Amino acid sequence: MSHLLQLVQRIKTTDTIKKTTNAMRLISMSTHTRLRQSKSNLDAYYQEIERLRLCIQELGESEDQGLQGFIPATGLPADQEEKRELFIVIGSQKGLCGNFNETLGHIFLREKRDFDSEILVIGKQMRSFLLFQEIEPTISYDEFGMRNLFTLANEITTLVRSSVYGSVTVFYTYPKSFFMHVPTLLELKREDFIYQGPEELDFEAIKEQSYKDTYDFLGYFALKSQIEKLLLDSLLAEAAARFLSMDAATRNADDLINVMRLDYNKLRQATITRELSDLSASFIL
Repeated sequence: MSHLLQLVQRIKTTDTIKKTTNAMRLISMSTHTRLRQSKSNLDAYYQEIERLRLCIQELGESEDQGLQGFIPATGLPADQEEKRELFIVIGSQKGLCGNFNETLGHIFLREKRDFDSEILVIGKQMRSFLLFQEIEPTISYDEFGMRNLFTLANEITTLVRSSVYGSVTVFYTYPKSFFMHVPTLLELKREDFIYQGPEELDFEAIKEQSYKDTYDFLGYFALKSQIEKLLLDSLLAEAAARFLSMDAATRNADDLINVMRLDYNKLRQATITRELSDLSASFIL
């Protein structure tokens, strides 16, 4: 009888887990659908910004005010400019998404250089992974989701353009399809973050600007929208990975419940048969 009670308790516990994983699976699918709708609008915005920048560049070149080769004076030694790097690693805030963070984290560890570099980590789970590898991030954002995506993009854009880096590399997970997520590294274009005009960007002033200032003005929004795209791609991949993980957990729980119910019925039938045999034997005696 004690074995029967244990099986009943296990079945109830596994059924509760199944309900939880199924609810998380539905939430992940809903989140992925909403993010996918936002991605199309963001892609169109980024393409339009890039088209405007190309037009400004062509106009500047046609009037002998080209932008090629323009690098501002930074006041830093040349060797320090080339070696100072920024790594941006975009992980997940929450877990239960399989090996989403571990796969990207190992790609980062393989590509990380030893010289002067700063590490910006997005996502609590990714930060925990790097700390376990004895890597202390320079800057970290534990909270990461659709609610603060644009705030994060704005802060990262300001950081990248206010500092002098030889290169900026972003590690994120690209959602190639719903079922395939590719850990990817992307090195941002140097002209997107190294050029800064002679004055701070003034978003409200109405005045005639040079081609370089206009190009820089659009460069801020191009860089910001590109970072938003990378963050959104990572969220899409995370939602899909969590759905796949929870879907597998739900199916495994369902299979385990079926096996335990079969064992319960066999054990229950064996107990009944044994009791009937004992009862029949007492009558024969």
